[in-house]
Parts: sequence; C-alpha cells; structure tokens
Amino acid sequence: MNFFDKLVLPQSAEHTILLHYIAIMLQFLFLPFFSLFIAGTILSIFNKSKAKKSGDSRYLRFAAELIEIAVLNKSMVIILGLIPVVALIMLYAQLLHTMPVETVTYLLISLIFLTCAVIAIYSYRFAYKYSNLYTRNSELNKSKGASDFSNAVNSSDKKLYSQAGLWGVILLLAGSFLLTGGLYFAGHSDFWGDKSDFVTLILSPGVLLKWIQLISFSFFITASVMLFVYFYWEGGRLKNESEYADFVKGKLFKILIISGILQPLLIVGVFTSYPASALSNMVFFFVIIMILAFFAAFHLLYDMFKNGHLKHTVTLMTLVFVSLYSGTIAEQFSIQNSTIKNSVLMNVVFEESVKNLEKLTASAAGLTGEEIFTQKCSACHKYDQKVVGPAYKDVLPKYEGKMADLVEFVKNPQKIDPAYPPMPNQGLKPQEAKAIAKYIMENYKK
Repeated sequence: MNFFDKLVLPQSAEHTILLHYIAIMLQFLFLPFFSLFIAGTILSIFNKSKAKKSGDSRYLRFAAELIEIAVLNKSMVIILGLIPVVALIMLYAQLLHTMPVETVTYLLISLIFLTCAVIAIYSYRFAYKYSNLYTRNSELNKSKGASDFSNAVNSSDKKLYSQAGLWGVILLLAGSFLLTGGLYFAGHSDFWGDKSDFVTLILSPGVLLKWIQLISFSFFITASVMLFVYFYWEGGRLKNESEYADFVKGKLFKILIISGILQPLLIVGVFTSYPASALSNMVFFFVIIMILAFFAAFHLLYDMFKNGHLKHTVTLMTLVFVSLYSGTIAEQFSIQNSTIKNSVLMNVVFEESVKNLEKLTASAAGLTGEEIFTQKCSACHKYDQKVVGPAYKDVLPKYEGKMADLVEFVKNPQKIDPAYPPMPNQGLKPQEAKAIAKYIMENYKK
C-alpha cells in the first residue's frame, strides 16, 4: 500500500461516491467473464477426463465446445478480464488510502495469478483445438509416416493441454480466492490493522464461504449461458442432433441444479457474516433482490427441467444476471458503509488541499485575499464596526450562498445604502475580486 499511497490523490465526498459506482461497473464487466472462464475451463477438463475413462466421444466433443464458447478471444479477455482488475487496484488504492487493510496488496497478487491463468488456459484451448486437427488429419491420411508424425504431435499436444488446463484452473482458483478475500477485508473492520495478514485470509470462514458462493454461482451462470448458446442463440446450434442435444441438455440441467441448490443459504451466510457497521437498508434491499431473483430463476429452471422445454432460456439467464449484479451492488454498499469515516477524513484532506492550492495559485499571481483587503479595503471597512463604509457583519450575511453576486459587486460597486458614500471602483481583476470576496466571507464571522 505504501507505493500506491504516494500515487493517490485526496478525494472529495462526491468523488468517493463516484469511485464506488465505478467499482460496481467494473465488477459488472469482470464477474460474468470470470464465471465463464473458470467454470467453463473446469467443466471442459472434467468432461475430457470422462471421455478418456468412458470412451464416449460425446464427452470429448462437449469438452471442446465448452472451452471454445467459454473462453473468449484475447482482446475480450484483456478488456473484460484483466483491465477491470487493474482498474479496481487503482480504485481501491484511492478508496482505502491510509487505511490499515491489505486489500490492494491482495488484488495486486490476484492480478498476477489471473494473468498467468489466462496464459495457461489459452495454451490449453489452442492445444486442444490443434490436437483435434491432428486427429482428423491422421484419420484422413493413412500413410505410416504421416500417421506417426500426427500421433507424435498429438501426444505432445495432449500432454501440453492437460497440464496447461490444470495449472490454469489452479491459478484461477488461487487468484479468485485472493480477489474475494481482498474485497471481503475492505468491508470488514474486524480484519483491519495487523489482522489482515495472509494467514488470517486463508483461515477466515467468511472469506471461504464468500469464495465458495462465487465459484458455485460461476457454474450456475456458465450453465445458463451454455443453455442459451446451445438452444436459443440463432435458433440453436443442435437443431438436427437430437441425441447429442439431449446429452448436452441433461448435463447442463445437472450442473444448474447441483450448483444452485445451496446458493440461497450461501448468500445469506455471506451477508450475515458482515459486521453491523457494514450493513444498511440498501445492503438488505439488494440482498433481498438477489435472493428473490435467484429463487425465480430456480423455479423457472425446475419448470424447464420438468417439462423438457427451453423456451424460457433467455428469462433464466436474465434472472441469473440480475441476482449476480444485485449481490455486487450490495457488497459495494457494505464497503462504502465500512469506510465512511475514512471517506470523511479524505474529504477534509481534499478541502485543505484545495485551499492550499488556491493560496499557492494566488501567491504565484501576486495577490491574495488578505493582501487585497489590507491594501484596498481596510481603510474604509472593518468587520465589526462602521468606518467610511458599513461593517462587514451587517452587510455580508445577505451574500451567504451568493458568492457570485458578491464578486460582481466588488468588481463593479453600486451605491445601495444612502447612509454611506458610493464605494469607488478599485479596478480589480476578476481573480482579485474573487479572492477578496472569498477572504471576507470566510473571516467576517470570526
């Protein structure tokens, strides 16, 4: 955190609120991508293993299609996966500036793990793809030399994508755990100070529960997206393959039921582990929306499973995303509640910085409100008594909240009170008029 503390700028209250909203939007981009990436890879590896054990080619095809659909092209991975995490690191460095919590450190380490995981999983994806090409080439070309070459390359690629896929999953799980723990600690004052060390992170039941809930939700999201892609998008991709379509449908329904059955309990468990200082009406509101949307999705899933139709695929996916995003908003509100005191302190620092900057700017320009008052105003005006002109305490109250009107009067004075002579025009520049108006308004009550 020390390195980032040197880079961050003081934030006003409005800027802090804006940062929380930006954090929500960044997670809106990252979480669906992450869900597809991790669950799609795990399911692909699992089905590839099932194909090897059972000899059923449907598992092998399903594994290939899962990794092809779930893992987007490289540009989208950078835009939706890595850039949001980088932005979150910078954002939380601002939000948690000077706070004794290691959230930014965990997010930074998480970024390293996730980047390595992306590289490994792309190696798995491409090796898997080219391995299938070599297999088809071997079937088409039966000559011994070509077959030996294809088999040798195919064997090498199988080893590569098996190891790359496994390492990719391990790195993704590790990176997601650190990301989850970092955000969890930010909203829990009990873990601030020397209680946010790595051992505490690993042993924290709340972090583990939140991580399990995230991973299981990833499977639910991935299976609902796969249903959409297989059976709805552009009319479905399995129109004339009823046997394989039934196989895929059965597998996806099974994933949805297993990953979703305990989800409401996990959601409630996660948010009941939050301290009282992190909770508010808005947190409860979005948690309730999250649970209701998930119950509606699960009810729809049961109807689809019981009747064997998929006409509600889009509605199911929409409800799943509503649930996911509601949970994201609730979590961000809890972090905002926990860090509100720090936000107030940052706002004070921000206002002091603005004042100091204004003084430096005015000094550099050769003028300050105090200097102008001494040179041009003090001969005729005092704060608490009449001189040539009225006392400031008598006339300035009417300009409260009307700084622009006071600045205009100072630049171009008009006779207002017949009891006093007209105020001569001092020939002040706009910046000088603003400086003196600000100075006298800040000091007339003292």
